[in-house]
Amino acid sequence: MFALDTKKVPIAARSAPLLEFGGWLRTLREEADRTGPEVAQKIGVVTSNVYQWELGYCLPSLEGDLPRKYARLLGTTVTELRKRHKEARIQVKRMQREATSNFIV
Repeated sequence: MFALDTKKVPIAARSAPLLEFGGWLRTLREEADRTGPEVAQKIGVVTSNVYQWELGYCLPSLEGDLPRKYARLLGTTVTELRKRHKEARIQVKRMQREATSNFIV
């Protein structure tokens, strides 16, 4: 999982890209008429992971079979899943750099 360093990123800004990515995941899950526990069981993670991703607390690790299984369950492609994941990760890293540079005295 990719989590944020909450000490460096302002609360108001830290979740913006993760919330966007998570909202997309949740929308896809709901459109596929799947529950969080069902998705978790089918992709091999605990239910809280699915909800943490959807609520923007962290990003899923897209290694192994997870991207293929997750994309299939949500009705999207692995390419689209990876693309949106990468965009969110880049935005988070940019925010972390900006927050870090604001703390340098």
